[in-house]
Amino acid sequence: MLGSEKEDNMATTVSGAEWNGFYSDPLFWGSNAWHEDETIYVDGVKTEEYDEVPIISKVKVVGGVILGLPNMEDGASLESSLRAWIKRQNTAIVVVEIDKTKKDALVSAIVSVGGKIR
Repeated sequence: MLGSEKEDNMATTVSGAEWNGFYSDPLFWGSNAWHEDETIYVDGVKTEEYDEVPIISKVKVVGGVILGLPNMEDGASLESSLRAWIKRQNTAIVVVEIDKTKKDALVSAIVSVGGKIR
């Protein structure tokens, strides 16, 4: 998990799985919120298509403000809000690459500690 890794003072980098969770959370975004003035990179490529990114991607967010949130003042930082959202989560998303022959053992270990395979 990349979980809010700070690449520099001007960017926040997370996994695609973390970004997707944040970006699709109706409890956070409500129905009328939006963001502006950000630059988003998926796997190092600047993009405007970030509604749903591959879970194994790296998503880098630079700048941005959020407007229209029900319980937050307009102009909240997109980066800070992303970091705060991840910190509030009770679960961690881990994207793993493993030899196919060991997949069953990994799945068993994850299930044995109460994890979920999606």
